[in-house]
Amino acid sequence: MPSSSSKFCTQCGAEIPQDGAFCPKCGSPVFPAQSVPPKSTRRQKEEKVEKREKEEKSEKEGEKQEEKEREGSISGALFGGGALIWLGVTFYLATTGQIAWSKWWSGFMSGIGILLALLGLYHSIRSRSPFPFVGMVIGGAIISLIGLSGFYSVNTDLWPVMIILLGLVIILFGLLGRRRVPKP
Repeated sequence: MPSSSSKFCTQCGAEIPQDGAFCPKCGSPVFPAQSVPPKSTRRQKEEKVEKREKEEKSEKEGEKQEEKEREGSISGALFGGGALIWLGVTFYLATTGQIAWSKWWSGFMSGIGILLALLGLYHSIRSRSPFPFVGMVIGGAIISLIGLSGFYSVNTDLWPVMIILLGLVIILFGLLGRRRVPKP
């Protein structure tokens, strides 16, 4: 049975006599502070490596999350600022008589739809994956079409049904697309 002050070989784990300078089993040199069995030392090293890897992974995930948040705040600012600018432009056009107030809402909707579609395209280009942002592009196009239909007095009786169906299709594709992505 090993004593509390026993030394162990770091190479093979054999017990080394107190005054031994070399391992009796494999011949490896013994260092003075070598009093813990090598398996414990190896396990501690493995745990340190695992901990370091987890910390590095966590840092990388944190950096990715920060980048997404920055990207989201930039795109949110672009969309919000663009919407306000377009609101001001359409108000100006209506107050100066260049478009009728009855058509103002149509003009505003068209511009918001175009902004939304552009935002979807921007995200698709940035992420190099068009799928997640197809809904934004399609939604923006539909909003623009609704706005334009108000300008040209197109019959809009079916718009509500078409919008609801399109929304359901987008949700369905989004849910099906999530299933294909492997979980981390």
